[in-house]
Amino acid sequence: MSIKKVPFVNYNVGGKVDPFDSGKIITVRLSAQEYKSLMVMAKSLHISRESTLLKELAFIGINVINTIFGLDFLKWLTDGKRLTDDVKLDNLIVEKKENVLQK
Repeated sequence: MSIKKVPFVNYNVGGKVDPFDSGKIITVRLSAQEYKSLMVMAKSLHISRESTLLKELAFIGINVINTIFGLDFLKWLTDGKRLTDDVKLDNLIVEKKENVLQK
């Protein structure tokens, strides 16, 4: 005997609901390693509810990213249309220095 799983059903009456006005329910799947990392943060922040933890980590992440990078730089950095000179990058010589111990 198995339990039949059904997808989430939105029972709102009427037209479409704007998630920016009323919020949105999302489903997130985490790998085992991601979940372990999440539980480490739960213990560190003393938050037992996973949904609250994810919200707080998102808030912290937004603040850290904005403080370190700024929105304009981050937008530029992650822009897929930003042109790079692949030939120049391929020809770039990176010097590798090795630690040499003398006797």
